[in-house]
Amino acid sequence: MREIQYVEAKANGPFEVSTLTIDNVDSGDFKMVFFHQNGTPTATGKIPVKASAATLKSKIETWFSKNLGTGVTVERWIYSANGTDLNGNETAQDPVTNATLWTKSVYNITLNEYISSKSTSNMMATVSGSSATVAA
Repeated sequence: MREIQYVEAKANGPFEVSTLTIDNVDSGDFKMVFFHQNGTPTATGKIPVKASAATLKSKIETWFSKNLGTGVTVERWIYSANGTDLNGNETAQDPVTNATLWTKSVYNITLNEYISSKSTSNMMATVSGSSATVAA
């Protein structure tokens, strides 16, 4: 009788995280542009400047799935002009109760799996109809 053994190794470290910061939050829109390692750019559809974590995820996850074979987790934090955390780590279902004080959003985009290389060579955002500034 022949015995076959299988071994599975899992890395024990953090997944890749990208941060997207939006200052001067208003009612405009922006688009994310991802540059794959081969230099090819891909733009998302319009994303509201005040997008929930779930909305941002729905706009970007297809790119990560198609190009890298992994999904993403998106978290959003919102802040006032003086840096006060207005809503903590806001999930898609939580209402933003301090909308009039909200001036900054910070999104963490985390890969759900390890990949063999960096996910993007560059990521940027273009703003339309907004005074917001978006830094990726």
